[in-house]
Amino acid sequence: MNDQTHKLTPEEPFPSDLTVLEDFELELLNSRLHRELDVEYLEVDPQAETESRLAEVNQELDRRERHRAASTEIRTSATITQPATARRGPSRQAGNPDARGGLIPASAGRYSSERKGQ
Repeated sequence: MNDQTHKLTPEEPFPSDLTVLEDFELELLNSRLHRELDVEYLEVDPQAETESRLAEVNQELDRRERHRAASTEIRTSATITQPATARRGPSRQAGNPDARGGLIPASAGRYSSERKGQ
């Protein structure tokens, strides 16, 4: 890719495998293709090569979004199925349980009782 421009012309090299690109590289490629497409629309008609490249980039972006959504869904469902005490772990401190089984710090009552005495 030419570092001198913010566009990717059809004459410039294009990666043969988009799956090996980092997210930021794919986003940069997407941006450069959109900028080139804007220029082509203003000049006459978009070139088939630019449209084809943009379609490939969009397919890869969509694939990555689906992959992230699926992995997020798996993590979320795993968290929901765990008992509440398992999520808290060993960092629980001594105090009073609240209505949800959590803890209210011992200092919380101190402030409310001081206000009542005023």
